[in-house]
Amino acid sequence: MSSDTSADTVRHIKNPWVPTALVIIGSSMVMIDSTIVNVALYAIGKDLGAVRGIEWVATSYLLAVCIAQPMMGWIADHLGRKKLFIGSLFLFTLTSVLCALSPSLGVLIFFRFLQGLSGGVIGPLGTTMVLELFPREMHAKAMGVAAMSFMMTPALGPSLGGLLVTKVSWHWMFLINVPIGVALVVVSMSKIPEFGHRETRQFDFKGWFCGSAGLALFVLALMQGNTWGWRNASTLSAVIAGVALLVMFVMIEFRVPNPMLELRIIKSATFRFAMLAMLFMTMAQYGRIIYVPLQLESLRDFTPLRVGVMLMPAAVFGMIASWKSAWVTERYGARIAIATGGSISCIACLFLSQNTLNTNIGWLVFVLTLQSFGMGLAVSPAMATGMSELPPNLIAQGSTIRGLSGQVAGALAVGMLGAIAGAKMGASPSPQEAQDGYNFAFIIAAICVAYSVFLALRIPKNSREHLEPGELPFLD
Repeated sequence: MSSDTSADTVRHIKNPWVPTALVIIGSSMVMIDSTIVNVALYAIGKDLGAVRGIEWVATSYLLAVCIAQPMMGWIADHLGRKKLFIGSLFLFTLTSVLCALSPSLGVLIFFRFLQGLSGGVIGPLGTTMVLELFPREMHAKAMGVAAMSFMMTPALGPSLGGLLVTKVSWHWMFLINVPIGVALVVVSMSKIPEFGHRETRQFDFKGWFCGSAGLALFVLALMQGNTWGWRNASTLSAVIAGVALLVMFVMIEFRVPNPMLELRIIKSATFRFAMLAMLFMTMAQYGRIIYVPLQLESLRDFTPLRVGVMLMPAAVFGMIASWKSAWVTERYGARIAIATGGSISCIACLFLSQNTLNTNIGWLVFVLTLQSFGMGLAVSPAMATGMSELPPNLIAQGSTIRGLSGQVAGALAVGMLGAIAGAKMGASPSPQEAQDGYNFAFIIAAICVAYSVFLALRIPKNSREHLEPGELPFLD
């Protein structure tokens, strides 16, 4: 049994920007929370008397995201967008309180895992809701506004985290979510309408288990490979088991009548090339978010707060680029917008690969801003173009695939770029050797972005539009 109320609902919403604003604020809160904690891990471990294993505060959250995200489309179609969004916000807010009150590291890791289950749903669900609140001709503009939060959080998260852990307490990094979350839950009950595709179909347990377990093991290996060692039995076992389960997942999804994820949508050239371009661009974005602060803090003794302030101009100009990307897309097309933004980001990554231990701070801020501007110009056109190809009943599943690819991109950035930088540095690097390692990682990041430009130029100029529910003409 299925129904699709999105078109009728959108026509009757006087101002879709009100529910869109609530969705964006909720998604931004989750994204900020995922970055705000990382800068304070050492302080948290020291306060709880357990520095060893503190990285699991971040890792447990990520693994929960990998478990929750594959089922987001099924739950959203079954319960409805509004109920799932409000329920996920409530759980995220509740677990934020529990994280703040955790008396030990083990308890904190457990509640962070629960928090990741709700946070993993809110991200792709937010994308789905924004796209469904607007007609196709406004997708580029809507995604441009939504992407502004994606460009803002890399700077705001570390800055806010550094400020709170330095001036107040790490507990407030979680408690700050509470008033925002409670207000969003209350307001969303009346301001977000019932809308979007609804469908009752059998839960694909085998597909969900193989997909979520395989992704979690694969991401775990990438995240922990630099710590465990890439030849360590634990790392190799996680990689092999993860890949095997993911292969089984793909086989199951192509065979069952009601798959957890309709993987056949990747046969759409527009969706496939747009999502792949985003994956490689996201890898470079994570490289900037992770390795620029790391080298400044470890090699130049910058505080997390100072690094966060340095990233602010990049966030501002990234947001401006996201806002203007709709105009560029409407005037020149998505291919040009994505390729232009990717080219700018690629040049910035090459500049970052030339950093020295004495690089002028003003120049570094300019380069970081340039890279963020390029990303802002490219991301929302790629997402809007890929998603607009899909019929309404598959937008949630397309958003899920996009969310999962983002998790893989982040893990690849941490694992692959970290391994490359570590191999270049050597066992006991001098400051100059460490700088050379980071620089080499940014050369690889530049190559990734260059490849994303190549993929963007392969997006068909004239994609099919206005597909009806259940219609998949690109599979013929």
